[in-house]
Amino acid sequence: DFKVAEGSESELPPPIDAPIYVIMGNREEKVDEVDSWRSFTRSRFETKIMDGGHFFIREHTSSVAAIIKDCYQRYVTGKNF
Repeated sequence: DFKVAEGSESELPPPIDAPIYVIMGNREEKVDEVDSWRSFTRSRFETKIMDGGHFFIREHTSSVAAIIKDCYQRYVTGKNF
């Protein structure tokens, strides 16, 4: 994931016109750099830091599913932008 963010400015793709929601574990490497993903969108940008390492999703399946459901609902109702 961070390989893209670590590239030089000339190698970076242009920002997209779509929302980005980043979910990371608080014990993941580079969690303090999560906001660097903001530069990849011209739309809504949100983050959620959950307890855990890289595989935090295993302990937070319900929470992650709720975030995905909420993002989908905002998409279909046009409340993304």
